Amino acid sequence: MARDSQLGLHEKVVLLALDPSFDGGNAKFRSQWLGIGVAGAILYMLLRRGRLTIEANRVTMRGNLRLEGFGLDQLLRDLEAKTGPFRRPRISAWLRRTAKSKPERVVSERLVNNGILKRKRRRFSLVRPEMRVELLKSLRDTVAEGKVADEETAALAALLEAIEQHVWLGPEYDPRKMKAQAQVLGREAGPALLAVRTAVAEQKLRKSVQNVIGLVAATGVATLLARGCFD
Repeated sequence: MARDSQLGLHEKVVLLALDPSFDGGNAKFRSQWLGIGVAGAILYMLLRRGRLTIEANRVTMRGNLRLEGFGLDQLLRDLEAKTGPFRRPRISAWLRRTAKSKPERVVSERLVNNGILKRKRRRFSLVRPEMRVELLKSLRDTVAEGKVADEETAALAALLEAIEQHVWLGPEYDPRKMKAQAQVLGREAGPALLAVRTAVAEQKLRKSVQNVIGLVAATGVATLLARGCFD
């Protein structure tokens, strides 16, 4: 069975994205940006292991994409086939492409298989709640208490803030202060974490534009229908 020290960054992001108000059962994921957050974790892990480099805001593969022992083999093979050895996509495009493959589903299934979560239809229950508690403690020590963090904990805090999943700190903490601290950790952790925040911002903008277009279109249809009724 997996232990905390064996959890990858991508698994920690998914585990902490569970609704913090749940009591250990019947939980679901909150963040609509979770896919991008997991993609950012994967990007960070690949960079740390020298599988990718980032130059001029573009991602370059260095050999095969591999992260042995993290349950991502098929996902990375598919991503590698789509990217190709000679293409250098922008970071935000790479993150969106990875997020479209629903990496959070791959990760949650691995957590189920490792006995950390139990599936209940579309929801989950925590089989080993102590693992999540341990993660929360290390994050609060780092972000709220200002204790020195290892690089992965700093990256985790920055990723959760970027996907607007920093509610794990609890109501007793000043959210603005904690958000600012998580952003500082993100800058210190390198370009992958900053790129996740940018990608989330771009997705928000796209969604807003789509909503406006949909509203305008719906209003136009309603106007035409109204005219038809009263002509």
